[in-house]
Amino acid sequence: MKRLIPRLNIQYTLKDAIIALKSVFVTISKTDNSCFYFNHARTGLRIGLSSLNLPVGSKVGVMVYNCYSVMNAVKLAGLEIEFIDVTDNFCLDLVDFKNKKDHLSAIIVTHLFGIPTNIEQLKSISPSIAIIEDCAHSFLSESKGKLTGSMGDMAIFSMGLGKFPSIGSGGYLKVNNERYSAKINEIYSDLPVPSMLSELKNIGLSLILNFLHQPIVYNYFTRPILKQKNIELKDDIRYTHKESKILKSSLGLYISKYDKYSLYLKTQQNYAGKIFKIIKSTYPKAYISTGFNINEINCFMFPLLIENREQFIDQFAKNGIETGKHFSNSIEWAKKFGYKVGSCKNAEKIARQLVVCPCHYNLADKEIVLIN
Repeated sequence: MKRLIPRLNIQYTLKDAIIALKSVFVTISKTDNSCFYFNHARTGLRIGLSSLNLPVGSKVGVMVYNCYSVMNAVKLAGLEIEFIDVTDNFCLDLVDFKNKKDHLSAIIVTHLFGIPTNIEQLKSISPSIAIIEDCAHSFLSESKGKLTGSMGDMAIFSMGLGKFPSIGSGGYLKVNNERYSAKINEIYSDLPVPSMLSELKNIGLSLILNFLHQPIVYNYFTRPILKQKNIELKDDIRYTHKESKILKSSLGLYISKYDKYSLYLKTQQNYAGKIFKIIKSTYPKAYISTGFNINEINCFMFPLLIENREQFIDQFAKNGIETGKHFSNSIEWAKKFGYKVGSCKNAEKIARQLVVCPCHYNLADKEIVLIN
């Protein structure tokens, strides 16, 4: 039977489930007072934005090639979006930011695909602006020796399935500027604790998703049937999800694997290095050179810009590898928050051409050989 390697890293073993279940019944001590753990990263982002105490309607810079939940969090915080363009190296366009900075009270910098935007250069352009780093893609990525999430006023991280690390539902907000800590503490203390039913649902759903992402199941059932359903975003706001503290089942598993993350990181960087070498030597026109250092980014997926995207995706699928159009709907999402087509032309091009290739630590060496 034909296998199809999923592009996202969704692995949740029975051992993981046991660790997660045990975590529900123990007290988990908070080891870092600068971190606040939530049911979703978007909860942390909304609370981080609210802690800035900006007047209603203040403008926040957001990279237009982005996740819908980032745009949505700004709206839920009572703020407005000023969209910023994205460069071919998947970073915030600092020239476009410079042109728009005078309208902004804050900026959300999304480190797409683990590739860091230069935060120090951004600060030099606008020293007083509040900076929130979106590190949903960039756990353990570095920029000139500094970890992403350590350079802005605060940062959000996601540990959802399909992310690095692949843990389960959850995320956290890291606060680097103490002036915002008191407000965040106040909001955090009032958040509800997830119920036992929510904990069990998280574990059960994670196990089911793990099964659905087994290569044979994924090829014959998950991808052709379950993934064909498209959600139409009819309203200005897609969801006002329930905000809460993090599920102990997710936090306990996250902590239990902490000593393995550096090994996972090296595996991904090794895989990305092999893919990078093949593309640069064999298909130079298919790759937009980013100039990034493989040893500084986390490489949880490998981004490419390709004009004949559909042909590329189909060819890989025929050979048992799923590639995907990550955030390809970002322009349509942004239009629901006031984006005017043509105002960030490079991001629009990226949305048309971007393909991501699997590169995560749960792949086998022979699968990387197949990709190459």
